[in-house]
Amino acid sequence: MAFMETEVMFGEWFIWEDRYEGTCAIPHEYINDVPDEQIIEVIQQRVDGWGARMSAQGYLDCTPWVVFDTVEDAYQYLEDEYEQEDEDTE
Repeated sequence: MAFMETEVMFGEWFIWEDRYEGTCAIPHEYINDVPDEQIIEVIQQRVDGWGARMSAQGYLDCTPWVVFDTVEDAYQYLEDEYEQEDEDTE
């Protein structure tokens, strides 16, 4: 994912079990954008934490948000999850 950049931010998150995607997280201020029929089960309505994802700035391409307790865990997740993919494509 060479064209994608890390994106890590602290905030309030809404975490739910999604009908199509599994466990999902979004910044809490966007919860009204999720259709009710898509939410199977609310896991946590508001959680403070560090959200991490890969994003292609200026495009709609991005990976799902994953929320962590510490900024170090967030960056470590991105390195572990996506660094390997870059090495495999070289």
